[in-house]
Amino acid sequence: MESIIISQLQEQRNYFNKGITKKLPERIDALKRLQASVKRHTEDIASALWEDLHKSAYEAYLTETGMVLRELKMLISNLKNWMRTENVCSPVFPDFDTGTPKNNPSSLESHI
Repeated sequence: MESIIISQLQEQRNYFNKGITKKLPERIDALKRLQASVKRHTEDIASALWEDLHKSAYEAYLTETGMVLRELKMLISNLKNWMRTENVCSPVFPDFDTGTPKNNPSSLESHI
């Protein structure tokens, strides 16, 4: 089991290191696939929440599934804006130029 996990993690790292996940269309596509999966499995999620926490289907949607779907919708609609580069002032002492921070993920754990 451990070797399967390590193998899958290595595959994910290789995919991430190709830079594919830094492109806007791929990020939006991944978020939309996640959104579709959550919608498709809403009943399964509600069932699991009933078994684990005794949440009703309504409460499960209100406090879990619905919140995730709203967050995904917000992410999809704002991602392009968040990925824009912006000019910022550099410190005075090193030089008199401006910097351009890039909003890119730096590890497998932090990417969308």
